[in-house]
Amino acid sequence: MTCLVAEACGPERVFAVNMPTHFNAQVTQDNARHLCEALGVDYLSCPIEDVYRLLAEKIRTARFAREEGDYTGLVDENIQARIRSADILAGLAAKHGLVFTANGNKTEVALGYSTLYGDVSGAIAPIADLYKTQVYGLARYMNERIYGREVIPWNLIDGSVVPSAELSDAQDVTRGLGDPIKYGYHDAVLRQMIEYRHHASDFLGWFLDGTLFDAIGWRDDAKFRGYFADSESWLADLEWVARQLHTSYFKRIQAPPIIVVSKRAFGFDLRESQLPEYQPKRYVEQRERVLKAPIDSVIAKS
Repeated sequence: MTCLVAEACGPERVFAVNMPTHFNAQVTQDNARHLCEALGVDYLSCPIEDVYRLLAEKIRTARFAREEGDYTGLVDENIQARIRSADILAGLAAKHGLVFTANGNKTEVALGYSTLYGDVSGAIAPIADLYKTQVYGLARYMNERIYGREVIPWNLIDGSVVPSAELSDAQDVTRGLGDPIKYGYHDAVLRQMIEYRHHASDFLGWFLDGTLFDAIGWRDDAKFRGYFADSESWLADLEWVARQLHTSYFKRIQAPPIIVVSKRAFGFDLRESQLPEYQPKRYVEQRERVLKAPIDSVIAKS
């Protein structure tokens, strides 16, 4: 993101902010600083640990008379995300007469892996029409063709440092922990759902006739076996993706404008609704057949 904005506006017009808590690893903070140094972008480290702890305690101890509530890990994570965007970035932008960007990619936006009034904020979302694998491809291209050197840290591109929001111990990149998204596979599934409007029923048909990998344009047998122990886990994941895509619409409709580069982008390019989704009659029958099929059958047939 920083590289794109620096190319478009000039590095002298770009200001980067890193907002760590104790969950943020040194390697990711170093990545941000080194990238900005290489680009000549003004870089500010603005830790939010003090604000986060104060607000987290305030929310944790607040009680309604009729409802105590449940301060879950997700509540805690979202507090950090909102501090970063709605408070720090918005405040600094106002102070300096700037605007700030929403930095989520299309995979995250589709699955709702974002925080309303947190990272779903800003003046524009430059990469929200690029799936995560396309972001990786763009990063490689910029290093090789635009800069001719390593500006975007290679440990991000090659997966040495996994993608992570770093909002909890469960997202500790130093232990290889990160986003709950199967990048590559989920990108391919979402592309079929979003840009070609395929229903989950279509995926069940492809699974059963052995054409799944050809249909989605992705294949990695080792990763697929690692992701799914059996047909039941594959089906549960497919239904989770479809459900997340549908129910996350309320976030997308409040999101910043997206630069359109794909066949069908979120926003006015793709009309969405939160009305109950149509379910083909054949879905129930297909579902039962998938649950009885061995997971390796889709690999053997493809």
